[in-house]
Amino acid sequence: MKKAYVDFETFFSDDISVVTQGNDNYIAAADAYIVAAAVEGEEIHCGTLKEMGPRLEQMANNPTLEPWAANSNFDQGWSEKYGWTFRNPWQCALDLAAFHQMSRNLAGFAKQTTGAEMDKGIRDRMRGVHYETLPADEQLKMQEYCAGDIVEMAAAIDAVAPMTPIEKRIAEYTRRANRRGVLIDVDRVKKDRDVIEEAQHEAFKAVPWNQDAALGSPGALKDWCIANNIPAPTSRAKTNDYCNQLLKQHPALAEVMGNLRLHNKANTMFKKIDSLLERVRPDGILPMDLMYCGAPHTRRWSSRGFNIQNLEKVATDFKGRQVYPRNWIIPRPGKIFLILDFAQIEPRCLNWLAGNYSMLEAMRSGFSYYEAYAKMARGWSGTPGTIKKELGSKGYTLLKNECLGCGYGMGWTRFVSYAAERGVVVTDDEAKAVINAFRSNNKPIVKLWRQMDAVIRQAAVNKSRSFELEMPTGDFLKYFGVRSNKGGYKGFVIKGDFGKQSIQERLWGGTLTENICQRMSRDLMAEGILRCEDAGMPVPFTVHDELILEVDKDNKEEAKTEAIRLLTMAPEWASELPLAVDGGFAECYTKLD
Repeated sequence: MKKAYVDFETFFSDDISVVTQGNDNYIAAADAYIVAAAVEGEEIHCGTLKEMGPRLEQMANNPTLEPWAANSNFDQGWSEKYGWTFRNPWQCALDLAAFHQMSRNLAGFAKQTTGAEMDKGIRDRMRGVHYETLPADEQLKMQEYCAGDIVEMAAAIDAVAPMTPIEKRIAEYTRRANRRGVLIDVDRVKKDRDVIEEAQHEAFKAVPWNQDAALGSPGALKDWCIANNIPAPTSRAKTNDYCNQLLKQHPALAEVMGNLRLHNKANTMFKKIDSLLERVRPDGILPMDLMYCGAPHTRRWSSRGFNIQNLEKVATDFKGRQVYPRNWIIPRPGKIFLILDFAQIEPRCLNWLAGNYSMLEAMRSGFSYYEAYAKMARGWSGTPGTIKKELGSKGYTLLKNECLGCGYGMGWTRFVSYAAERGVVVTDDEAKAVINAFRSNNKPIVKLWRQMDAVIRQAAVNKSRSFELEMPTGDFLKYFGVRSNKGGYKGFVIKGDFGKQSIQERLWGGTLTENICQRMSRDLMAEGILRCEDAGMPVPFTVHDELILEVDKDNKEEAKTEAIRLLTMAPEWASELPLAVDGGFAECYTKLD
């Protein structure tokens, strides 16, 4: 099968933009003015849609062609808007770049593969400009620019190895999920916006200086504190200890600060709601913007636009009225959400990688992960399902913190705060005892940290300053630009990118072990998702280790049984790994207990 390259140039302005409107609404609102197209090994043609129409129609109807674009969902959308529906699935050059841990933009991908320098200035200058108003020579320049994109895209694609078959399918699933989207309860969103607006107005009126100064004025707050004989906080941050101490001591300050924070929170929520409503289609569907390999090295998904993966876990209180953005996402008619969470998937992977076979055997015998750990590390001899009652609430929570928190090498000082974040107060001596016991009882895990330390040290003195770790799948996790940093090491996870999206400031054996476990967890989840999709159970999106499936209401129990079976099937490359999922049904997206 030959590659067919396609690239549309489209009108955009301050008001009409894919960045704010999302793919579908932008394509509906805008127009394409030229398109470049070529079949692999043949001449590139570029022109207006009228000029290129016969060629695009011929290419689309050719069953031997595989369409490629830099951002395939974008160009696929434009192609289908004008009636050119290709026979074969579209492929995405930037997903290929992400697979190789390269830049997720065409200019970066081209530079990293062929050394080409691409000037995007001509495209930027088209903001708000209609192609037909350009003089002939400027139109020609735009066509040359558009054709040039195909030249560089094709060269970059040819310069790297193709995706593995499984990763090609995972990337295709991600693009399909984005096009499929999720249904939004628009009426509820609008009602929640009214609730927030009313609460914000009440908060505004309750701030003493609302008529005299800007609500967020530090000077106004300081003046009010002086007038009321209250020490002025130096920071308004919720994490500031001094501010929190003052709020406990002075109820009047706590009330004022609460209203200021509510006002700010309302503004944040307005931005979220407005972004959502601008992207929702007239039929209520939100096309998503999940990113394949959003985290370049662990390959976990991330989200752009309306960030569906970063919605509050609990409802936010607005003057006694609850707003819970997760509940805005609802299943389609006749469907119900099946929300399943992979139980302790990362520590399971960690113990499999480290060779803690007694742990794995205990879980296969019916013990929970925490019980298996207690058997191995503490000599616990109870029966499955009894440890929580036996240890009590604090003891069980401390056990969970030890199981989940210590696997990547945290020290005792971090463990104190880690436990506190999860509701348990731990003294310094208790934390030291937990850390020492974990490392004493988990020598294979400690050995794995040390092996990863050696990999990092070796990379830091190699000429390439990089390393590739082979994953259980046979694929690779890569780091680039590894070097010494403040007594330790740092590295970068995107080739040729030294920005903050790429840097790992504190790279050591524990960090790398965590990366490997996260990557392995993602690989297991992704293969499970493909099995569910193949079985007719769509997975609209994932959040960390949680999968949201959309299943028929009429046979939901059968679907749940089958989904659990499919998700807990260990692949050949990890055949002895025991997997488990927990969860249930919901009429809207929510956090299950």
